[in-house]
Amino acid sequence: MSKHFISVLGTGLYEPVEYAFKGQSLEKCEFIQEALIRYYQKELQNHGKISIFLTEGARKRNWEDREYNEDDKKAAQKWKSDVKDMIIPKEKKQGLKKSLEQEFKNSIIVEDISIENASTESQIWSVFQTIYENIEEGDEIIFDITHSFRSIPMLAIIIINFARIMKNCKISGIYYGAYEAISDNGVAPVVDLTIYNDILQWTSATDIFMRYGNADQIDQLYKSKKIFLNKNKKDETQTKEWNQLGSVINSMKNLADALAACRGIDASKLENMKTNSSGRSIRCAYQEFKQKVQKEYPKSVKEIVPLHQLLHKAEENFSQFDKEQDFKIGCEVVRWSIQNNMTQQGYTALEETLKTYLCNMYDLDNRLEENRDKKIGAFLNAIAQLDQKTKGQITAENQYLPESRDLICKFVTEEDVYTRRLYINVKNTPEDLEKYNEIAYTLPVELALMAKKIKEKRNDINHFGFNKNPSSSDNLKTTLSKNFKEFEEFLQENSEQFKTRIKAYRSTVCS
Repeated sequence: MSKHFISVLGTGLYEPVEYAFKGQSLEKCEFIQEALIRYYQKELQNHGKISIFLTEGARKRNWEDREYNEDDKKAAQKWKSDVKDMIIPKEKKQGLKKSLEQEFKNSIIVEDISIENASTESQIWSVFQTIYENIEEGDEIIFDITHSFRSIPMLAIIIINFARIMKNCKISGIYYGAYEAISDNGVAPVVDLTIYNDILQWTSATDIFMRYGNADQIDQLYKSKKIFLNKNKKDETQTKEWNQLGSVINSMKNLADALAACRGIDASKLENMKTNSSGRSIRCAYQEFKQKVQKEYPKSVKEIVPLHQLLHKAEENFSQFDKEQDFKIGCEVVRWSIQNNMTQQGYTALEETLKTYLCNMYDLDNRLEENRDKKIGAFLNAIAQLDQKTKGQITAENQYLPESRDLICKFVTEEDVYTRRLYINVKNTPEDLEKYNEIAYTLPVELALMAKKIKEKRNDINHFGFNKNPSSSDNLKTTLSKNFKEFEEFLQENSEQFKTRIKAYRSTVCS
């Protein structure tokens, strides 16, 4: 990665000024580009490059040599030093080109590149393209914006961030020579504006986390900042606070990773997961994140405002995952997946949430495979097969008639291969057999048909679309929303009735 000094030369008449930069006094000169290049000279000599971007006016007035005119003499009268008396019309004015050639040409590559004035939208795009095309892969950019046209500073930050992503560039610094802040002794400060780029990166990382639950960019920015502070050791208090922030960032990343991995179970209720439960549970990860933000976040860390706001906004927005029941957590994960265009995660969460809901309704431990798949999953599949065999003979309206339930029970005990094994398995206890009967006589047909549709789409995704009739990505996305809406409607409209039927069945058996 080589240093690349970039500057946009202006058209003004610039007073020779002594600049103060990073605790050093830079030699007085007319063009701040000279002063900054001298500061970075050793680094630029090691395969570095200087690029000066010029409008036609800047090229004539400040890049090439020319003669002073009467307007220059008038402009110089506003200068604060006696140098203004040296501006004499028709005397030679040396341009930046010759200054750089005399001092740096033999050791550093110097390029002058023409650009438009950046006054219109098309000109702005032209300037963007020209500057971007002159940035090379892996450049470490130093950008001087002191004498740039008024729109260039904003454009510069956008360009170098685009180059950071597209060409793996690094932003070493963005600087502005504040001539207007010149002191009484004639020294002007060079202001480090790199913080603006940092804010832009934090803003982008914040957007990614809030939209997609991905905390990797936030984690990378935090680690880079921490390394920088520990390396420089200029502000011990700030370094200590950023080090403390690590536990909050880690908890945020745990939450993001738990969402990405569909960790839907509430691990805090599991005896063998009391430790490190945040990595195995969305709810536990959220609770840990909330605790870290409220109790361990160093309140004085406000240097990066987007981060400060993000932590509290994320605590509020992700509170939807703090539910008591696993199937309700699952519903929120499905909702979040739909909102954030995470279709595959949404199907996984929806299929498993439907099973979790049924385990909850039938008082079955939803952690056990024998309950989720051998009891709930098998019966969902059997009823869906019966529906296909009878061509929809059993409907939501007639499913609880005695003849309908008898048909279901007969199919799952005598015809469906998998469920028949459950009934005749010698390891089954009387309680198991009774639970099978309870499910066969009460499980809603509409949930079985819903589960079938969800499973088909989930398999389509998980098998990478390798089947005879793969769905389009748009269809998968649309169908997920539709299936989830149907499931939510069932929960709102039929859940209590479903619960009542289970109770009634149990009462009949007991009597």
